[in-house]
Amino acid sequence: MANPIVLNDSLTIHNIQAQFDELKQQFAEADSNLLLDASAVENIDTSGFQMLLALKRHAENSGKQVQWQGVGENFLQLSEKLNLQKPLNLSV
Repeated sequence: MANPIVLNDSLTIHNIQAQFDELKQQFAEADSNLLLDASAVENIDTSGFQMLLALKRHAENSGKQVQWQGVGENFLQLSEKLNLQKPLNLSV
């Protein structure tokens, strides 16, 4: 598996477009397996989760698998409230 793609500390509507473009490029350049590192994420809102879900679906449509590391409790709790743990393939 390639090096992890490290997510920024803040995945919110205020900075989502720039991050989306950057992550989309990293996803395109990655091998068949992507490892997302969420250990730095401190703030995430619904826009951040929407971006991650869109990127994950795009990756899967391109035949790539997405895996996670460093997912914090806050990240997991918010994804559960939004019913996104299964769609994002987050394990509890």
